[in-house]
Amino acid sequence: MLTNIILPKGLYELLPAIYFLIAAGLVLYVEHSLSWVPAIIFAACGAVTLKWRLSDRRRNRAASESSR
Repeated sequence: MLTNIILPKGLYELLPAIYFLIAAGLVLYVEHSLSWVPAIIFAACGAVTLKWRLSDRRRNRAASESSR
């Protein structure tokens, strides 16, 4: 069963960048021919996390503006 995991705010804010850095590191520094597979997965995780965060911020901003 999945539960809500609460991350420290600093780590939460850096999470997409961490995913993108891991993806870049895999592509640049791992010399295996299939290193692009986990790199794509990490980059996709970073993109999805960033998309969720931006849409949540837009939704929160719209809700706070409509309550004024």
